[in-house]
Amino acid sequence: IRIELAAPDGPARSEPAPAGPDDAPPPREPPVHVSPEHVAAIEAINERSDVSIFLFDHEQRFTAAAGALHKRFGYEFALMQGKTAEHLARGAVWELLRPGFVGALSGRVLTVDAPLPAQRGTVEAEFRPLRRDRTIVGGMVTFRDVTSQRAMRRALAESSAALSAVFDRSSVAMGLLTIDGRWARTNDAMRRLLGASDHELLGLSVLELLHAADVEALLRTLDTVAVVGAEHGACTVRIRGARGAWIGVTTQIRAVRSEGRTDGVVLEVTTDGAGDDGR
Repeated sequence: IRIELAAPDGPARSEPAPAGPDDAPPPREPPVHVSPEHVAAIEAINERSDVSIFLFDHEQRFTAAAGALHKRFGYEFALMQGKTAEHLARGAVWELLRPGFVGALSGRVLTVDAPLPAQRGTVEAEFRPLRRDRTIVGGMVTFRDVTSQRAMRRALAESSAALSAVFDRSSVAMGLLTIDGRWARTNDAMRRLLGASDHELLGLSVLELLHAADVEALLRTLDTVAVVGAEHGACTVRIRGARGAWIGVTTQIRAVRSEGRTDGVVLEVTTDGAGDDGR
């Protein structure tokens, strides 16, 4: 199944020249074969209630559609076909969408956010030009319901602000580790303890800073939190400090989780005393 847009004037026509005695009829174009996978993909898009895809011409009139997001809000394409987005959206929503339509017909790609009808969330509109033989013949806009994604983004931003207040300003040495124990972020207290910058630590395994005899203990604790699923764990280890001496510390490891998966762990380190001789 293939959707094509014709230029507004329609394809150019010319009168055929008289056939000569040696002229053979032009070869017939082979029939278009549509694979079952292609048909299945089209049907899958048409079933999605979070996406709608529209094609539009140079007058910004809708010419074709796929997906079902618009149907959730009472719009049927049979009533939209041939109408412009300005006619259907109007007001403030049209002002948000207008640059996308104009930009696509000028050859640009643009993505904007707009409210869903009745303020029931957020839709992301991605505009692209449609070309035929390097000529722009119209545009395509893909609408996606991104309400949950935008809500999650706001929550993450708020969480990051809270993390900055607790993590970065804490007098306790703290670091954010990936689930395999590599440094992703540290606070000032941790950098002072280790005598290293965030740049030097980024991607380095925390195990490389531990006394060889204590590696197994920290690995077990990491595994308990990151793999087994415990909320926190603790162990006592020796870590190489800023002056190169081994420092006895107690480590507290807490999971950082989202959507049921472990994204990393927070490592808190409190010192138990002065450095030892490493034995």
